[in-house]
Amino acid sequence: MKRALIICGIGLGVAAALAVSANSGATLYYAAGHGTACADCHEMAMAVSAVHGSPHYNAQCIDCHEASIGTKLRHIRMHLFGKAPEAIRLRETDVRGMMSNCQKCHQHEYASWHAGPHSATYTDIFTNAAHNTKRRLMDDCFRCHGMYFEGGMRDLVQPQDLRGPWRLTRPELASEPIIPCQSCHWIHREGPAQSKPDAHKAQTTPAIRDSLAFYDRREEMHFQATTLSLPQLSDGPRLLKASPDPRQGLCYQCHAPRQ
Repeated sequence: MKRALIICGIGLGVAAALAVSANSGATLYYAAGHGTACADCHEMAMAVSAVHGSPHYNAQCIDCHEASIGTKLRHIRMHLFGKAPEAIRLRETDVRGMMSNCQKCHQHEYASWHAGPHSATYTDIFTNAAHNTKRRLMDDCFRCHGMYFEGGMRDLVQPQDLRGPWRLTRPELASEPIIPCQSCHWIHREGPAQSKPDAHKAQTTPAIRDSLAFYDRREEMHFQATTLSLPQLSDGPRLLKASPDPRQGLCYQCHAPRQ
């Protein structure tokens, strides 16, 4: 019995060592080709091509995306069983895992986000008694809050009424942000790297290109801020003047003016 346990322990140790070696080797393999190895899987080819033409062209895939052994084994399993998707779609857990990686390079922007209302958590929004006693929670809430949540409102909050008390059926999401960076930023957007204008440049200088884009959870894709329409605002019969800045089109997707 003791000998069998020793043999079993040695076998598990060897398996663990091989797994760690394979994980490290795979990470080096994917990093060596600056992402081209990731394109070996056909469903990733388009994403790899897009990021090479984006402001993040100098970043490795694993600089932003999780590359744990669990993730790699999941990819292998999906291919072995013929379940590989035609196009890559980020899961909610993928997006949450990327937030700390965004912070590494965009510390100032991350600090501004964290200090503002857009860093609200699932608890802040979906168990808010002041709101929930007046308006029933519905799936359309996910259009702006929790865009990457996989499921409907019944899968997140109970009870579904105006009385409460409300609780999250996914308690692990309680302190997670409902508006992560990827809600308003298209990481693979094609275009030159962002640059800061010189102080002496005139106001008429063309606007800086950025990654602002609205993530539509129904289409599971981003729409650039420049493609979003700006509403015509009015105060009764009087038309109001509004800034023509196309970036406002992004804000209006969630902060639409009310009559």
